[in-house]
Amino acid sequence: MLKFFHSFVSSFLNFLYPPICPGCNREFEESENFLCFTCYQKLFTSSLAVCPKCGRPVPYFTKCQECQPKLGLLRIRALGLYREPFKGTLEEFKYKGKIKLGEILGDALSLLLAYDPILKDTNLLVPIPLHCARYRERGYNQSEILAQQVGKRTKIPLAPCLLRKRNTKSQVELSPEKRFENVKDAFTFKSGYEIKEKKITIVDDVTTTGATLSAAAKVLKENGAKEVYGLVVAKG
Repeated sequence: MLKFFHSFVSSFLNFLYPPICPGCNREFEESENFLCFTCYQKLFTSSLAVCPKCGRPVPYFTKCQECQPKLGLLRIRALGLYREPFKGTLEEFKYKGKIKLGEILGDALSLLLAYDPILKDTNLLVPIPLHCARYRERGYNQSEILAQQVGKRTKIPLAPCLLRKRNTKSQVELSPEKRFENVKDAFTFKSGYEIKEKKITIVDDVTTTGATLSAAAKVLKENGAKEVYGLVVAKG
């Protein structure tokens, strides 16, 4: 009886206040995926190609315009560009505590990794860390949740071996050159992890210039990583 009551109340509230899909900002019928079917499908069917020169994600049949400065990663894969449905979905996950959306995005990333001819040989997954102050403010690290879900689906071990030692400025308003300066020496390696001769994929939510991924890759390679790749939800 109680279950029926909860179901009735939920249906009535959805009738009065139809749920809004975070991916496209349109009303949709309630779904356990928290996204409309169209946006959910796009998460799993979209993917960006990789520039053969610098390894950055680029739309198919498009030349990369960002081959300078050189990145410290061999390859970066992304599900899509930072626009519908990825932008809204990431914002709900990252800033509004919608952890379930992060798990869905992690599932999509796991398929991208599994079918990539290079990333599929990954030995370890490393999430981009938050500074402790930012972590206390948000309550969770979105990159770690994504990496955990990828690890759960692919069975690749998680190695949270990086620390963010400086609470860097937001990259959003910075020029490409300033972004690299902003994250220079921002990360340090945590003792207790063995990464020598390992192929490592760094997991993050968004990349624009690749500065953050590159700074993290530098630390990993200094500590013995054989190859470092990047795996992100969206390319800004």
